[in-house]
Amino acid sequence: MTFEASQFGELELLHTELRLGGSWTPPSCTARQKVAVIIPFRDRQLHLRTLLSVLHPMLQRQMLHYTVFVVEQVSPCVA
Repeated sequence: MTFEASQFGELELLHTELRLGGSWTPPSCTARQKVAVIIPFRDRQLHLRTLLSVLHPMLQRQMLHYTVFVVEQVSPCVA
């Protein structure tokens, strides 16, 4: 089974309910929990797009107030 991950622009259009910065709150109730999802990222855009396309709908079905943080890893500087 293969999964075609949407491009970042397509993901943005698919998830217009997200606030700037990757946050979402249920519109019909007050969430009982707040969740922060921290994703370490380095040079794997396909994996990140795949994760985000699955993660957002999953968290929204659970009616969580959440924010996704993508933290880019940088290689250490060699002096």
